[in-house]
Amino acid sequence: MKIARHLREFLEKKGYLEIPTIGRFDVHTEELTMPRGEVLTRRKLSFSPLRKNGLDESLVQFLCDRLKSEACVIYADIRSLSYYINELLIQGLEVEIPGVGYLNRNQTNEVHFTYNSSYEKKRKQQKPVSSFLMNYWM
Repeated sequence: MKIARHLREFLEKKGYLEIPTIGRFDVHTEELTMPRGEVLTRRKLSFSPLRKNGLDESLVQFLCDRLKSEACVIYADIRSLSYYINELLIQGLEVEIPGVGYLNRNQTNEVHFTYNSSYEKKRKQQKPVSSFLMNYWM
């Protein structure tokens, strides 16, 4: 199913993205006043790990509309995506969510979010990055 490539679009449109048993991404905007009186708006993305298993109905409806698919298929795809991410994290791999960022487990076994791959920084200790195979998710 093609759901992975629509996650960023949902995040930008709704301001949040909740992946079951993984976590919730929230977009926060802050306004900065520059010395000349200009106001700049900056968007930040925050992540909070979740353990709840429920699915976000607005995400399901959004994906149904985008993919012209039935809700039961979308439910199954979201659960499969969540399971796939958890399996890769349990194996100690970094997971890329296309257009959003990277997830890792830290030393205390909590899910941690970064914008950039942590393996790029540690070329000497490079571990394989697991990203979604686009032909699998499309």
